[in-house]
Amino acid sequence: MLIVGNLIGQLFSLLSLIFIIGLSFFVLRNKKHLVNRIFFFLTLILDLWLIGSFMMFASYNTNQIIFWDRFIYFGVVFWPSLQYHFGLAITYFNKKRRIYLGLAYIMSFAFLILSRTDYFVKDVFFYKWGYHSIAQFYHNLFIVFFLVYTSFFLVILFKKYKKDKNRIEKKRVKYFVVGFMALNIMGGIGFFPAYGIAVFPIALAAPLIFSIIISYAIVYFGLMDVKLIARRYFVYTLSLIQVLSPIYIFLLYINRVLPGYLFLISLPLVVFAFPIFYSVKEYFYRLSNKYFFSSLYDANEVIFELNNCLRSSLDISQIFSSTVDVLRQAFNSKAVAVIYYNYKEKSWSVLYNYGFNFKPNPIKWDYCLFKKIFFNNKPLSINTITPLLRKKNHDILVGLRNLSIQLLVPIKIKKDRLSSVMIFGPKESNESYNDRDNQVLESIASQIGISLENALLYKKMAEFNISLKKEVVKATKKLKEQNEALKQLDKAKSEFIGIASHQLRTPLTGIRWFNELLLKNKEKNLNDKQINFLNQINESNQRMIKLVNDLLDVSHIETGRKFEVVLGKFKIAEIIQDVIQENAFLINNKKLKINNKIPEDLVIFADRDKIRQVLLNLLSNATKYSAEGKVITISASRQKKQATICVTDQGIGIPEKQQKNIFSKFFRASNASLQNSNGTGLGLYIAREVVRAHNGELWFESKEGWGSTFCFSLSLEENKVPEVIKKNKKYKIN
Repeated sequence: MLIVGNLIGQLFSLLSLIFIIGLSFFVLRNKKHLVNRIFFFLTLILDLWLIGSFMMFASYNTNQIIFWDRFIYFGVVFWPSLQYHFGLAITYFNKKRRIYLGLAYIMSFAFLILSRTDYFVKDVFFYKWGYHSIAQFYHNLFIVFFLVYTSFFLVILFKKYKKDKNRIEKKRVKYFVVGFMALNIMGGIGFFPAYGIAVFPIALAAPLIFSIIISYAIVYFGLMDVKLIARRYFVYTLSLIQVLSPIYIFLLYINRVLPGYLFLISLPLVVFAFPIFYSVKEYFYRLSNKYFFSSLYDANEVIFELNNCLRSSLDISQIFSSTVDVLRQAFNSKAVAVIYYNYKEKSWSVLYNYGFNFKPNPIKWDYCLFKKIFFNNKPLSINTITPLLRKKNHDILVGLRNLSIQLLVPIKIKKDRLSSVMIFGPKESNESYNDRDNQVLESIASQIGISLENALLYKKMAEFNISLKKEVVKATKKLKEQNEALKQLDKAKSEFIGIASHQLRTPLTGIRWFNELLLKNKEKNLNDKQINFLNQINESNQRMIKLVNDLLDVSHIETGRKFEVVLGKFKIAEIIQDVIQENAFLINNKKLKINNKIPEDLVIFADRDKIRQVLLNLLSNATKYSAEGKVITISASRQKKQATICVTDQGIGIPEKQQKNIFSKFFRASNASLQNSNGTGLGLYIAREVVRAHNGELWFESKEGWGSTFCFSLSLEENKVPEVIKKNKKYKIN
């Protein structure tokens, strides 16, 4: 009875091992996915289990049995951690789950060490169907570990199945759940003999059932993306089982009855097995293509998957790559290609190709001819096209036959314009494309056409964007060159103004001195008319000197030469009196009232002469554009480390639309030009640049007809050089 049990155990082990080895390696063929790599290691554990079980049932003494049982645990102790890792790869990882996973691997390594000792398994339990080592204390802990992490694994798969809305993915998860539940429950029965419970060795069939369930899911639902690889291993595995199983049973019988003749009998059996294997392989190949890999696809699932592919990209190559891959797997086609007609070049080109042997420039089809052939937008087989091609198109027909094309599917875009043709080679099963295939292809051709049209529009837009970017880059480069030229021109202009102003100031100063000498009239030889002429000359000369000085200041500001800031501590009230005195003639003429609110103790840290110039420019403007009898207020306030000085008038104000340009060089408001034609439009520009050189700011508020207020800020801190001045490195401290 024990011999029969051993034979059954060995047979289960062998059959399961063949299936699992095949499943291991064709899953690993697509090893770029983490799921596939972990699944390979899981199947490797099953391989170790089955090899150890096979050898254990073939053993005849206690030491051998314990050795092979511990060999089994060499892999089995890692099953809970790898299985949980596989579940995370299918669902998702997070910090908590990663901690659980790390703990699982630590425990697996601990049990690996313990499984080598007598504290894990010891002695052997013999029963009528076989034998097993007896579990010890740490084996009990391993069972708890196994149950806990198997529960974790199944729970996360159940959660994914419940939450996932993708129908195909939901079915894939379902088969994972069913397959692993069957494996864990049936495989778990294999632990019973370790606790003295005699059970039939059905546990060894668990990997076989598991591999069948997973293989079925691979075939029908593309589990782990190895469907096409699975076909080949499916055929070879079934063929090997069909050929080797009877031979193995027969040799076992010979080994019992005539052990001395085992080698002599096995040799011709192996030689005889080769031709039988190839015949059986061809049979299973036709069987698998007919019932598993060709006709039994789910049309709704194919269309659903294609819709996902078409929505996922706007790249033409990507659209056809993913679409053709789905169709190729569904119809089990040896070759699929997509050719595209370029209307501008009036030629066909290959967009995607799998399996066809296109020679250089092979596609010379008559576009008008194919447009007529596909008038009803339906897929056409090569047999249907043959009578439609006349004798003069014989070369096209020969080309189609040489490429082994079996089916052509038109893809049209707007206005029923033929844009592409999808061509299919023969099926792996060598059967024809049936009406069901044609219906599926016809229903998706219009969707492919829409996606293609969108992709073409996107491509045109992308090309337009590229050309637009090039034009923008070109225009930007041109603008930069023009801007650089303008900078050079502006620099030359500033240098010219500086040179010209410097050359003008010397003779103007000489004229001023001579004019003042004449006005003194020490000899009393000038009459009133001549003195009046000299006064007019003096006034004009003063304006010219002011203009020249302003131009020199602008030149120094822009070129950075001779614009030196001499910092020092002084009372602002002192220079206010000088500024008022300098404008006294116009103030008295217009009977203006100056309201001086500057505190006597307000001390600032700045360049005295330059701040005086700022105040002079502001007060000069206020007196020029104020009507007779109006009030001009000069005030100051302290805010933390800064002082703010303001000059307020009740003059003509600045028009709102022109206020943004008030600090521009040579700009004068329209109402100011009408009232006083002698201004240069440089005073406010110079004032702002001087204030900015002190790390301050000049601003204003104005309303036309009501007056203006100009304010600027300055530092109150002593011995602190403003950052702007430091950067220019043009300063002194008194």
